[in-house]
Amino acid sequence: MALRALGGRPRGNKAEKVEALLAVLADPDRVRALVRLAPPSVAEGLRTMACTGTDEDDRYYFGEFRRHREAEQWAVAHGLLAGSTWGYTAPMPAEVALALRGGDYRAPFSPRPPVIRTHPVAPEAVESASAAAIGAFLSHALALLDRLTRVPVPLLAGGGVGVRELGRLAKALGVEDTEIRLLLALSAACRLLMPGTEGLGVGDRFDEWRREEPAAQAAQLITSWWAFPSAPTRSRDADGRTLPALRGQDPCAGCHAARVVLLHSASGLPAGQAADLADLAASARWHRPLIHVLTQDADAPLTTTWREAELLGVAAAGALSPLGAALLTDDENALVEHLTRLLPATSDTARFGSDLTALVSGTPSVRASTLLDSCADRESSGGAVIWRFSPTSIRRAMDEGTTADRLLHELADLAERELPQALTYLVHDVARRHGRLRLHAATSLIQSDDEALLAEVAVDKRLAKLGLTLLAPTVLACTVPLDVALARLREVGYFPVAEGVPAPPSPRGTAAARGQRTPAPRTVRPSPERADEGVLASRLLATPSIAVPEPTTWPLRELRALAPDLPLGQLALLSTALEVGGRVAITYRAASGAVTHRVISDPELIGAVVEAWCELRQDERVFSVSGMLSIAPAP
Repeated sequence: MALRALGGRPRGNKAEKVEALLAVLADPDRVRALVRLAPPSVAEGLRTMACTGTDEDDRYYFGEFRRHREAEQWAVAHGLLAGSTWGYTAPMPAEVALALRGGDYRAPFSPRPPVIRTHPVAPEAVESASAAAIGAFLSHALALLDRLTRVPVPLLAGGGVGVRELGRLAKALGVEDTEIRLLLALSAACRLLMPGTEGLGVGDRFDEWRREEPAAQAAQLITSWWAFPSAPTRSRDADGRTLPALRGQDPCAGCHAARVVLLHSASGLPAGQAADLADLAASARWHRPLIHVLTQDADAPLTTTWREAELLGVAAAGALSPLGAALLTDDENALVEHLTRLLPATSDTARFGSDLTALVSGTPSVRASTLLDSCADRESSGGAVIWRFSPTSIRRAMDEGTTADRLLHELADLAERELPQALTYLVHDVARRHGRLRLHAATSLIQSDDEALLAEVAVDKRLAKLGLTLLAPTVLACTVPLDVALARLREVGYFPVAEGVPAPPSPRGTAAARGQRTPAPRTVRPSPERADEGVLASRLLATPSIAVPEPTTWPLRELRALAPDLPLGQLALLSTALEVGGRVAITYRAASGAVTHRVISDPELIGAVVEAWCELRQDERVFSVSGMLSIAPAP
């Protein structure tokens, strides 16, 4: 195909065809003449590709993805690039790259490493900033895991934690998006998280980890980051679209190398000196040109990696901390020793204020955090954790089964001194009002002005399955739907009627409602001749039936099994988009029951769902195939 597109004649076996193709591509004038016929944006994209390479991670860094894709498709169609599948870059032959670069091309290279400009910083300031960072990160990790113990986070159908849930978690913990992604990634790497039926919760190892000293807990998080096989806080794909957290990533040696070489560059700074990230990143890329640069760091390479190091206290104030030096030497004992010195021991006491707050200095113990999380809301984390009590938080604890006396007794055991009077009054006030209103599940109601009849129905043993509860002398609550209750009441001999349910319309009633005159019934005369039943049966049997063709391609067979009610022609539209890309319009019913009209592009079938770009939401979305009501060509 490539040889034919270049004007050659494909003859002979495969080896001979490859030899003929290479002979055509070896003519640089012919290649350059062909590129001059391309649209200007395509020609510029191909020249950029020839000079910068076609690595998948660089294609967004050096230009917009769609422009790159347009140039790639044109070059494949004209034989200048090898064919590719969706999601993978089409490789450019060396002959084409050399022809487009020109004879005077020289790869950019400087024999001297870039100069790192430094400025003074006190070692005590670096150590203090490192201690504050790892202390805050560990506190946030404990807050996150304690929260997931009570309330698991919903997972997307395609896997991972969605952007909305990430935003909720970040807001609840008071952290940035990068930190919440890092918290989830490292907690999962330490096997502290486990997906379940209700969402993402804590794993079996969490209880053991929670009982360890803060230094051991922090050491496990830091070493998990150092050995992480990819970029833990990667948030953008090659197209610039937001990625879910904890979505499985392939191992990336370039991501791990970026961490190592960046810390090595920082370790080369003189004692008492710090540097800017731009200079450190330039030095790191000079020493290791092939390290991975994330899409989100296109304007400032290695920003994400350095931010991760700062959050963990591995780097601080523009310099390498003692924690980072211990990582570079693979000395885990030294790492734990530094963390023991930097982090305070767990605290099992709290200071309660008259402003309805509780403060725990350092890292709260399991007992303290469990109790305070159950009856108060966290307001801050770090060197000291603050909780605030409110009527809602106290009510939450009482919903879980505690009483006022028990709660006050447990809080008093935790307090350094006597509990403030404001907190005691709040707990007793909530306990006094708690449970004064009681709710019962009811699906339908039975009403009657005859109180005696309703009392008889309430105690009728034949109606036990209806779940009847007497709400008032004239009202009964029923736990089954109206039609089920109606049928059962009539079955045992009562004569109920359903209120608020429209009667089925009749032709006469419909005409009268429209103000039309109902036509008089016409007399239907019997046909003088009656067809024989055997003749009619033989005619019906002789009528050819319309056979529905069976799907033959893999996507179409899968779609037919997932959505058997959709016409085969509509499924074929979606199947084509799955195989070759493109856009389709769908009418979709969400799990909430809402029906929307969407235009999706470049869909991908993953199990029973389709992951595609939604033009309505301008984001990647997951659609259940069974929820698609119709499929049509996109406008």
